[in-house]
Amino acid sequence: GRIGRLVTRAAYLNQSGADCKVVAINDPFIDLDYMVYMFKYDSTHGVWKGQVEKKGESIQKNNAHQHRSQRLRPYRSPRRPYHDQGS
Repeated sequence: GRIGRLVTRAAYLNQSGADCKVVAINDPFIDLDYMVYMFKYDSTHGVWKGQVEKKGESIQKNNAHQHRSQRLRPYRSPRRPYHDQGS
């Protein structure tokens, strides 16, 4: 939702990039195309000036790949489902 998008924006605006790395996003309720649109065109914080696009069933922002899942109950997922994503 909105808070997740704001946290993701803040992580990407951090110049060092070493403090936080976003590797996955979970939202069971919206389409991936709309997720990309909402990140790019935020009604409060304006247009995202970086690159953001759909890549298959994932999102790529500023050349960083983020896995997207749509689990209604992500806490029932395996302990480290994104270990291959660098987490």
